[in-house]
Amino acid sequence: KITANPKTAKAMSENMDIDVSNILKKTLSIAKAGDSIFNEVIKVASGKLTSAEILGQDEFAITRLYKSM
Repeated sequence: KITANPKTAKAMSENMDIDVSNILKKTLSIAKAGDSIFNEVIKVASGKLTSAEILGQDEFAITRLYKSM
């Protein structure tokens, strides 16, 4: 899980794999954030467990938003 929301990063730190909220403080560039995300994806693809896996969270929901016609 990735967040760029500082409140979420603080409140749910144990659930987050990557916190890029420092982009909003301008202490982290988008390029560096992208590098962090890319490197984490490589680690997970190579076998690293995600925070959700470590916590045993195996349920998820995908919310879909539909634009009314």
